[in-house]
Amino acid sequence: MSKTNDLIDFMHSLTREMGDEYDRIQKRSTEDAGTAGDQGEENWATVFKNWLPADYQIVTKGRLLSEKGIASPQIDVIILHPFYPKHLLDKKLYLTAGVAAAFECKNTLKASHIDKAIQNAKEIRNLINLKPSNYRNELYSPIVYGLIAHSHSWKSNGSTPLENIHNKLLESDLKYINHPRECLDFICVSDLAVWSSYKQPMGMHVYEQNGKPFYKWIPGVQTAYGRSDKKMFDEGSQPKLNFTPIGTFLSRLLKKLALTDNRLKDFSWYFGQAVGGGASLHWRNWPENTLSQEAKTDLRLNAVKYQKEGFRSEG
Repeated sequence: MSKTNDLIDFMHSLTREMGDEYDRIQKRSTEDAGTAGDQGEENWATVFKNWLPADYQIVTKGRLLSEKGIASPQIDVIILHPFYPKHLLDKKLYLTAGVAAAFECKNTLKASHIDKAIQNAKEIRNLINLKPSNYRNELYSPIVYGLIAHSHSWKSNGSTPLENIHNKLLESDLKYINHPRECLDFICVSDLAVWSSYKQPMGMHVYEQNGKPFYKWIPGVQTAYGRSDKKMFDEGSQPKLNFTPIGTFLSRLLKKLALTDNRLKDFSWYFGQAVGGGASLHWRNWPENTLSQEAKTDLRLNAVKYQKEGFRSEG
């Protein structure tokens, strides 16, 4: 009898709990939609409190405040860095320099929610003053931003929720996103699938000429939204039954948080190996001039190093 990691069982239990909560909330949602929304946000806040490091602060319903005094739209759930001042935790205006991640929460996901989340992701990334630097600092925003939901609206016979969400995500990205840094990091639907952002330089490509390989530098960068669902769970030899959208979402969130919190590097790797899952990617190409001169120089000078390390990164 094959052994499985207990973490997989925990993720299945958490998925069932979220499903039960969704059913409970929906019974009274027509009576008071505002309360139903609040309850859904609290469900997700509880997930983060239970599964992220204990020193991260989780708050609900607040706005992000830039160093120039510009405030974002209201955000449902905010994850604050461990160093965030306790005196400011209840002020509802959260300093962008202390925000690790922020999420819009929906009980039932609709196409319009995706469109709005993409616009909000762009607005929030532009709150942060971008200083010309190396390519990684330009591609990856220090604030993870995503859209999370208990379920979705495409439940009728013949509906294709996976395709509907994926196509809307790509459509809105092309319509609103003007820089790789602005991309939405996540869409997670706890009873369906998860989408997460990937970014990489186009890099050094190997070609064959007269029977011999040669290398050509391809300028520019690429972004993609990787979709993970039961059909895509092809990482290693793990069975499809190991997959849960919440498990994969948490593993990818930990990996993104590890970009700015080195303490999470080993733990995020472990989590990803146990419940991470594979992803289907469709790349969007960006010209090299998308990057600042400093980032372009960094990328060209370190091309071989980055190639050896492996370009592809979630961020």
